Order: sequence, then C-alpha cells, then structure tokens
Amino acid sequence: MLDRILVPVDFSERCVVMTRRIIPLARRFGSEILLVHVVRPDTDTSPPDFGHRVTNRRDRRQDAWRLTYEFLRPETSGLRVRRVVWEGDPAARIVEGAEAEDCRLIAMATHGARAIPRLVAGSVTAAVLHTGNCPILTTAHLGEDTEAPLGPAFPILCAIDLGPGSTKAIQWACQLGTASSAPVFLLHVTSAADYAMREAEHKAESLLRTLNKSADIAGIFIEDGDLTSIMNARLRRLQARLLVIGRRSRKRSFHPLRCLTFKVVREALCPVVSV
Repeated sequence: MLDRILVPVDFSERCVVMTRRIIPLARRFGSEILLVHVVRPDTDTSPPDFGHRVTNRRDRRQDAWRLTYEFLRPETSGLRVRRVVWEGDPAARIVEGAEAEDCRLIAMATHGARAIPRLVAGSVTAAVLHTGNCPILTTAHLGEDTEAPLGPAFPILCAIDLGPGSTKAIQWACQLGTASSAPVFLLHVTSAADYAMREAEHKAESLLRTLNKSADIAGIFIEDGDLTSIMNARLRRLQARLLVIGRRSRKRSFHPLRCLTFKVVREALCPVVSV
C-alpha cells in the first residue's frame, strides 16, 4: 500500500523529526523512501557577472547534494532510500515528482501551530495540500517523540463530511487499517439541530451501504458541536495515532473547507493524512 513515500527535505529540525516518524512506517511496510530537496531557481536579476552566478548556482547544488546525501544516513540504514535534488518551485516539483514516481504518500512537516495561518498565504505545505493528488501526511505538533504514527491495535480515526470525497478517505483509511491491523472509526460532526443529526445518520447509513464489503469499519460516531474539540476528545478516548480526512478537488481549491483542512492540521493531537 505504501510502496513509495516522498519526504521533502529542508534540513530543519521539524523535517528531521517528521522523517524519523516515517522510518518505522517504512520498515513496517517495506516502503522505499524518496528524500527530495528542491533548490529554487536563480532569480537574481542584477547585472550579470556570468561566471560568478554560474559558480554560485553550482555551489548551491553541490551543497544541496552533500546535505541530502548525509541526511539521517545512519538512521535510514537497511531501508530502501533514494536521495535526489531537484530544481524549481518546491511545491510544484514535489507534486509533479510524486506523480512521476508513483508515490503513495507525501510526508511533510509544517512550521508549527502558530505558523499555520501562513499556509493560506502560499507556503510549500499549503500549495502541496491544494494541488497534490496522493495522500499527504502532515502535523503541526511534531515533538521529539519519534514513534510511528500508527501501529497494530492502535485505532485510526477518519473524520468525514459525508460528501462525495468521504468514500475515498474511508477506503484509504480502511486499507491502511487492514495492512497495519488497526481498527478504523468514522467521525462526523454536525450542527446541534435534531434534523441535522437525523439527516447525518441517514447519509452515514447510505454511505456504509455503498461501501459494503470494501471497508472494514469498527464504529461510527455522529456528534454535534465544535469540530476540532470533538475530534480531539475522540482521538483521546480511542488513543488513536492517526487522523484521516478528505481533501477537496483542486478544481475547488479556494473552497472554504480548504481553510478547515488547515484548522484540523493545526489543532489535531496526532498526525493527519489528507486524502
């Protein structure tokens, strides 16, 4: 299921911690890790000292290759790891590269909970979440704990809006749950109105009938109130290590629910996979 995982590398502390989280996952699934550093193109528009600029560009690429080659090398020993340096716009190259390499997951660290609002202004993580096609693992709360984000018997919570994108998120969560022997629970949060609760229950029943045997679901929770408060309370009760959420089509990249994705990433107590 996770044949190849793309990990963008910027050599920051948060990137180190995210990569360390991915290592046990890669060992468990026999995944190849593709460590990618993207060098931005030279945008210097000053009067050219051609030889000087070519030398600087070459030096930047050589430094990038050296750092990428050395990045967590002892800790990735025994794994299938490829280290590459690409040039271009980081977000675009990550998305294009993930498609070209048939990656099954992109794992990216954000710059922390306080910086998440900057995502809306166009950070690399935000752009990848907007335009990427494969599932994307990220979290705003990377501490020093390097334990894998999931494991046998540790539940996966899949938060759904009961819309068209829910099926894809549920199926991905269930495939991962089956592969890792982890139970999958669904959560839908609605308004407090009785009719909204009843409508959500009917939609959930219809969705489960549609999925039929393609998804092994341990349980479904339909609750009303604040999404992230309920989500985190359920994560604590289940002791879940991973949250799976759906992602809107990139054709609707400015839909308000895109901002909800950033809110979930910012406030979730565990890593989040956006499918």
